[in-house]
Amino acid sequence: MYQQETITKELHLQLSDEDLAQFELDAKETERLGHIGTHMDCYMEAPRYKEYVTDAVVVDCRNGLPADEYFNNLDIEGKALVLYTGNMATNDYATKDFFMFDMKLNWDSLAALLYNHPKFILIDSHGLGMFSQHRLFDMECEKNGCFLIMCLMLEGEEILNIKKLKIEIDKEMPSTGKPCRVYGF
Repeated sequence: MYQQETITKELHLQLSDEDLAQFELDAKETERLGHIGTHMDCYMEAPRYKEYVTDAVVVDCRNGLPADEYFNNLDIEGKALVLYTGNMATNDYATKDFFMFDMKLNWDSLAALLYNHPKFILIDSHGLGMFSQHRLFDMECEKNGCFLIMCLMLEGEEILNIKKLKIEIDKEMPSTGKPCRVYGF
């Protein structure tokens, strides 16, 4: 399957104990705790397993989202589609600039992302949609058998060379947000 020494990079956000304590204090409710750092939103169901090793396709979106037709031709069925936007590297996590970053994703774009049935979509941003769209887009992914993992820490050109991911999911978190650890190799 894979060997531990082949893991090239931890892709999940690593918060200091001090930052984590402050975010937890701000969250106040158990429901919100699962939505801190790198996590998966699970509004209707959660993935079956707590760990996955999957092939990955990384798409460079730092200069904008490619045209919908681009995604229609990607070989991503059952794989992880990683959208490298540069948001996390450019804007500090959980800041106003981070949350105001807009990929300009609409329903047609989301349909294009889901067209070839990825198992996971991962992104280095707060999610695929802005404000009220965020949850609706998450639920549309789930309806299509795809889970969205957000707030990855992606930076540098080596990210574009990642071919596999190991995804660990905290399925025990009593929240619609499930903390994740993601490793690229």
